[in-house]
Amino acid sequence: FEVVLLQSEAGNYGYRLRVQSGLRGFVELQRIRGGRGAVVDSRDLAPGLADGMLHELTWRQRPDGMVSVMIDGKGLMEVRDRAFRDPYPWLHLINDQGELTVRSVRVSGV
Repeated sequence: FEVVLLQSEAGNYGYRLRVQSGLRGFVELQRIRGGRGAVVDSRDLAPGLADGMLHELTWRQRPDGMVSVMIDGKGLMEVRDRAFRDPYPWLHLINDQGELTVRSVRVSGV
């Protein structure tokens, strides 16, 4: 599953948060420049995320560049990246494979 925040409709600049569940699950934050992704940080996920239960993914980015990612309130990643200062007016949700239900999305700010 991917959550993508973009600064342009063309998709050339922004961030991508990839979440892969399963035995070798991970969370990966990528910076997108010129349409290409570069890994900012990556963390392993414990098996069991694909358990059929509802899970809450939270991704926050403060104006000072501090990015935090949580699943079910548990901190997974906290990293500072100040590559972009402009807002992200485009949001993409991508499910590459498997069954996934998105119950709700809340965006605070742009």
